[in-house]
Order: sequence, then C-alpha cells, then structure tokens
Amino acid sequence: MLLALAVAPVVTSPPAATASEPCTMTFARAGGPIHPNSSPDGSGHSLSAWTLEVADTRTVVDLDLSYDIAFADASKIAVNLLGPKTDFTWLAPAVWTVDGARGGLDGDYSFDDDRGAPGLSGVDPSPGTYAPANPLRDLEDHTAAGKWHLWVLNTSTMTGEVRSFSVTLTFATCDSDGDGIEEKVDNCPVVLNSEQLDRDADGRGDACDDDTDGDTVANIADGCPAITAVTASGCPVADRTARLRHLRKKHGLSIRVRSYYPECQARAQVVLWRVKKGEDKVVKRLTTSSRGKKALDAPRRPGRYYLTAEPAYAPAVAECPAATSRSVRIRRSSR
Repeated sequence: MLLALAVAPVVTSPPAATASEPCTMTFARAGGPIHPNSSPDGSGHSLSAWTLEVADTRTVVDLDLSYDIAFADASKIAVNLLGPKTDFTWLAPAVWTVDGARGGLDGDYSFDDDRGAPGLSGVDPSPGTYAPANPLRDLEDHTAAGKWHLWVLNTSTMTGEVRSFSVTLTFATCDSDGDGIEEKVDNCPVVLNSEQLDRDADGRGDACDDDTDGDTVANIADGCPAITAVTASGCPVADRTARLRHLRKKHGLSIRVRSYYPECQARAQVVLWRVKKGEDKVVKRLTTSSRGKKALDAPRRPGRYYLTAEPAYAPAVAECPAATSRSVRIRRSSR
C-alpha cells in the first residue's frame, strides 16, 4: 500500500537531440540503496525513490517497466511505479509490481501487460518478465512528459539495492526516420523519404523497396530499376534494325542501325559479311557514329553482302538485340 511520503530528489535524463520521433523509446537511470526501516517499534516503512524525467509530450499508448534489484525477502517490500498521470494527493493511479512473492529477488525483472505472464509471486522468483499486480495501462493514455517514479517501500531492517530501472514507452504518433511523415501513413518508415515515391504503387516506398519497378527482378540485379521489364537484365528489349545500302555510283556502302532508344544505335558494333558457300565470311568489323551511321567503300570483290549488329546492353535503358540487314549484291567495280 502506498503512503504519502516525501519523494526523493529528482534526477533528470536529457532528451535525445534528434529530429526523429521513434515509436518506442526507453528511458533509464541508475538506482541506489534500498534503505532499512528505522522505526523504533518496527512499524511503518522506509521509502527509497528514484525519478526519471521525460520531456516528450506525445501520448503513451503502451508502457513497460523494468528494474534490476537485489533484496533478500520480497515479502518485506513493495515496488511501485508512479507517473505523470498520478495524482499525488491520492497517490493514484500507480502500478504495484510485487504480487505475494517471498524469498530473494536478484536480477532484472520486467513487467508487461501484453505478455500474458503470471505475476511476480512464489518463492525466490527468477528474473524474467511478469504481469504487474495491477495493470500498467492505468498509467497510459496520457502525455509522457513529466516525472516517472520508482518507489520501494521497505518494512524490514534489511538493506538491498536497485541497480537500475527503466520505462519503455510506445507513443500514439511517431516518425522514426524524421522525414515529417507520420509513421502510420509513411510508405517507408525506416528511411527518410519525404517525397513518398512509390514507382510500382505497391505501397512500399522506393527508398526501402528492393524491387522499385515491380518487375520481379530485384534492384541489386536489375539493370533498369526504374523500368518495368521481365527480362534477365530487368531492362526492356529494344526495337532495333540494321540496314545496308550499296551506293552504286560512288561504289560505296551506307550502314545504318536504328532504334527507338538512341543508346541502341549510337556506337553500335556491326559486322559486314560476304555470303559464300558453307560459312559466310567476315569482311570487316566497324562501329557506328553517335547517330548509328557509317559510310565506307564497297568491297572490290563482287558478291552478296549483308550487315549484322551485335547484341548490346544499355545500362538503365534497354537490351539492344542483334539485328541483321537484307543482303545487297555488289558487282565488280568499274574503277
């Protein structure tokens, strides 16, 4: 049972200097000795108290408590949590944590309404997570800002120690990545992305989507992560043609590689072939201009010739497939 006694001096924990607002934060501090009951007739109790001050003004929707304690007889103490919601005229609401335990307490004891664990009772209870004797939610649905107190009331002449204590607060609103987008509607809550870009409209923001274009090819292997294309490279297959013309009057050849994608025609690697029985023969290897063009003298040897464009890959743009021109007949030069 709580009594209206003076509270020990306040120790303040500095607020975190960050623009982000995590959904859950833990505030902790060191403890100290548990004082013995010094009443001459053995009645009453001593009070040992430690205080955390929290500056965060958001509303608490979940509260967990933890303390590291060493005391020889749990039946002689009450360990209670009070918070900013507590009315100190009535000392309520407050949370009691020890529920009929006897024997030694030694270690870290945590309390959580949601774990479905039994209360801290029995002989020599082991460190672990327990249900509080009355719900921690009694201190929820209120601003976190203010003082959180751990009180230990000792009716015995024994001493002990609270090594540390902490409260873990989960807030109604949060912005863990500090991008100005509230967590509940942020499509990438762990990475700063105030633009909220979502290229494939899958509800997962590009900043934390491992397949931003939604083509089932992961970004790490996708040559075109901004273009949807179900190919091995993740890039679309470009349209591409090769053309070979014989300029008879000049006895020259005109080469042209065309594509919707300029990258698939510029500097294209092309091969001029001569048709022959068995295996066609490579006559020359060339590279087109930035516009996909090339001019050269026609071969002096008569015959049928054609052009092939080598397959290529334009990073972040497209796959450039091979292309083959129609063949042209070259007659013997009159030069």
